[in-house]
Amino acid sequence: MNNTKATIRKATIADVSRLVRMRWEHINIYNEYKRRPTVSYEQFEQSCSLFLHEGITSGRWVVFVAVINEVIVGHSYVQVIEKIPKPYSLEGAWGYVSNMYIEEPYRNHGIGTMLIDVLKAWAHEEKFELLLLWPSEKSTNFYARNGFSAETKCMQYTIKED
Repeated sequence: MNNTKATIRKATIADVSRLVRMRWEHINIYNEYKRRPTVSYEQFEQSCSLFLHEGITSGRWVVFVAVINEVIVGHSYVQVIEKIPKPYSLEGAWGYVSNMYIEEPYRNHGIGTMLIDVLKAWAHEEKFELLLLWPSEKSTNFYARNGFSAETKCMQYTIKED
């Protein structure tokens, strides 16, 4: 498989059903949180479809998809986080990168890097301050190879489930 056959573009509303199916499979196949679904696929599909329709339509979420032979084989989501105006900068935003996924047969052929390259170029054009993500253990090296670094300035408060 040659990565030149893949094209990267922004997802549209027409892609939502495929994105929903991929999200379900990604979470359930890799199950990094060791949890079983608590809702049916139909419930998930309804909720996730609504979320994606609203997110894509409003521009709060931008989804980049990798397409081969007219089929989406990978994606990466960016939530656009607007910054509060400052006296010296009235506009600004940063991006939260999430849900990077390449289907198994297409991994290790450069498609993930292609997605990240397009995403970074878009963020630069949009004049984002930064892109932030929480990588899985498996993906840390991938993101480091693609220019992401671990910063120590970020702090978090984790809300525990009872």
